[in-house]
Amino acid sequence: LHCETKDTKTPGVWTKNGKTITSMPGGKFETTSRQGAHTLKISKIELSEGDTYEINVGGLEGSCVVTVLEAEKKPVISWKPKKVAMEAGKPEVIKVPFSIKGTRRGDPKPVLLRDGKPVDMEKLKNLVEVVINGDVAEIKFKVCFS
Repeated sequence: LHCETKDTKTPGVWTKNGKTITSMPGGKFETTSRQGAHTLKISKIELSEGDTYEINVGGLEGSCVVTVLEAEKKPVISWKPKKVAMEAGKPEVIKVPFSIKGTRRGDPKPVLLRDGKPVDMEKLKNLVEVVINGDVAEIKFKVCFS
């Protein structure tokens, strides 16, 4: 957390719910006050440490509410591998459902494997594409005429 004041001499006192935070360099909480710039560094913050944090610099007070979100986990495919039969020259879509635990920050980056090795999707862009639609990866095989 960072706070700046015009007072460049008075150190800031950080508190959490009214209790003074003790600075320990390299520890859980580390505070600095230099030329009006006051910083509170929280190392390896836990979900339970979301709370109201306050600062007092010579009677001037500020506060903020810190919310700690669970980190996004790798997607888990909720689909059992199965044999798929397709007709040559006809488009086909295979839908693969997945779930993501934690706070989702964006769509996962799909990787197609062929014989256990990643496929260069750029080289196959006229033949196949993978689209993320909510919690489903759609593998779209396109019709290709030579």
